[in-house]
Amino acid sequence: MLRKYACILIPSAVSPHSWNLIMDATQAERLYDDVHQERFALDPRLQEQITPP
Repeated sequence: MLRKYACILIPSAVSPHSWNLIMDATQAERLYDDVHQERFALDPRLQEQITPP
């Protein structure tokens, strides 16, 4: 696919606010320049569960 498209976006299976970007930096050199960042939030399913005694 990267031979045909410089960038491929795949929706995240973990977060509705995230996408996985796969790109060939050589092909996509002039296709991107804007960056958007959100605060990091660890998926609660990955946190250790603490049960009261």
